[in-house]
Amino acid sequence: MAKSKYQIKRPKMSQSKNNTLLLSLTKGLVFGYMITAFFFILMAFILTYTNMLNNPTHQNVMLIIVTVIAVIVAGLKTAGSYKDTGWLWGGTCGLLYFIIFFLISYLVKGSISITSNGLSMLLLCLGSGALGGVFGGKRDEG
Repeated sequence: MAKSKYQIKRPKMSQSKNNTLLLSLTKGLVFGYMITAFFFILMAFILTYTNMLNNPTHQNVMLIIVTVIAVIVAGLKTAGSYKDTGWLWGGTCGLLYFIIFFLISYLVKGSISITSNGLSMLLLCLGSGALGGVFGGKRDEG
């Protein structure tokens, strides 16, 4: 078969950038879920051995606080290499965090229901991730 003179060459740099971005997102998500797991285990001990969080409202508030902290840290971790677009990759990390959290909820509950609380959590994850991304992208600057 004859070689065509019109060949498309992919730059090697973009493959490296894609791998770096995927690795950054993975590290951020893993770190965020490690924080989440730690605080959820801590909350389980508190619920088991004290009466501090017996009110469902307090449990929901703690869930939101833990999620926001975890997503901010995940956004910081993800966006550390991306100065100009840190907010975008932090927000992407927040979105992925929410999707994974939503899928885990589905596996545990066995059903999906999109409520105002779920939409609020989506916005909190996006905003927290973007906020972490803004600070994460600025970290390396002097």
